[in-house]
Amino acid sequence: MTHSDSRQLFTMTAGVGVLASAAALWFERTDFDPLDLVMLPGIAALWLALIFGVYRGWVRLNVAQIVLFAVYAVYFLLALNQQFRVFAPVHHMLSQNTYWFAPLYAAAFLYFRPQRAFRFSLSIFGLSMLITASHLAGNPALRQDATLLASTLQFVMVSLTMIFMQFVMGRRHLLMMAKQLAAYQDALTGTANRRAGEEHLLTLQQRGQDFTVALFDLDHFKNINDRHGHAAGDAVLRSVVQEAQRVMPDGTMCARWGGEEFLLILPALPGPDILRVLEHFRERLPSLKVGEVSGVTASFGVAQRLPGESSDELLRRADVALYEAKALGRNCIQHSAHQLTAAQP
Repeated sequence: MTHSDSRQLFTMTAGVGVLASAAALWFERTDFDPLDLVMLPGIAALWLALIFGVYRGWVRLNVAQIVLFAVYAVYFLLALNQQFRVFAPVHHMLSQNTYWFAPLYAAAFLYFRPQRAFRFSLSIFGLSMLITASHLAGNPALRQDATLLASTLQFVMVSLTMIFMQFVMGRRHLLMMAKQLAAYQDALTGTANRRAGEEHLLTLQQRGQDFTVALFDLDHFKNINDRHGHAAGDAVLRSVVQEAQRVMPDGTMCARWGGEEFLLILPALPGPDILRVLEHFRERLPSLKVGEVSGVTASFGVAQRLPGESSDELLRRADVALYEAKALGRNCIQHSAHQLTAAQP
C-alpha cells in the first residue's frame, strides 16, 4: 500500500470514527455514560487534530496510527471494565460496546504488518481476559449468571476467531505482495524491471499523459567486469540505481532495461528542466566510488512523447538518440531531435 493510499485509508477511518462517536453520544443523550461523555468527544477531537497534523506534515502517518490505535484500545478496555461493574450485574450480559473489539483487531491488520498486528491484538485480548477474569473471580453472582457467562464466552470466541483469521489473511496478502514484487522488480538492483517499465509506459500512454524517456547505458561496462570482477560490476549497477533514485524528480521510474542499460521515465517537465536533471545525474556518475571502481560514465538518449505517439515509437527514438550519443564519443546526452550537449570524451 502506498503512502497516499494509507493516508486516504486513515482519513476514511477517521470519518467513521468521528461519526461513530457522535452517534453513540446521540443515542445516550437521555442518560450519558460517564466514560463515554469524556472519551468519545476526546477521541473525535484527537482524530481531527491528527488528520490536520498528518496533512500538514507535522505528524508522521505511522505515529498517528499508533496513537489512535492505543487510545481506542484503552477506551475499549476501560469500557469492558465498566460493563462488568455497572452493566452486567443489571442486564446479565455484555453491552454492545464489546462489538467494537472486532473492528479494533481488524484495524490492527490494516495499519500494521501481520506480525506486529498479531502481537498488538493478542496483547489487547490478554488484557481483556484479565479484566474479565478479575471480575468473575471477585463476584460470585457474576460467575453463577449463565446468561452472562454465555455472552462472555461469545465475546472471547469472536475475539480469538477475528485475530487468527486476520493473521492468516495478512500473511497470505504479504505472500501475494512478495510474488507481485518479484515479478516487477529487478533482483540485482532492486529497481523496476523491464516488465514493470513497459507496463508503466503503456499506462501513461493510455491515459494520454505527457512524459519523457531517457535510455542510458554505462560506458565500457565490460571493462569493469573484466578488470574488477562481476561482483564489482554488480555493485556499480546498484550504486548507479541508488544515485538515479536520489537525484531524479518525484514521479520518475528507473527500470533496468537489460544488462547495463536503464530506462528513466520522467514526468512531464519543460525541456530545460529535463536536461538540467539528466545533466546533473550524468555529472554525478564519475564521482561514484564503488570499491576500487570509479570514473563511471554513461551515454543518454532522450525522447519526449509527442501527441498520439506510441510507447514503442517513443522508445525507438530514444534508442536512436542513445546510439548517436555513443557515436559522438559517449558520456553525453543526445536528444532524439537534436543534440543537447557537446560530447564529453
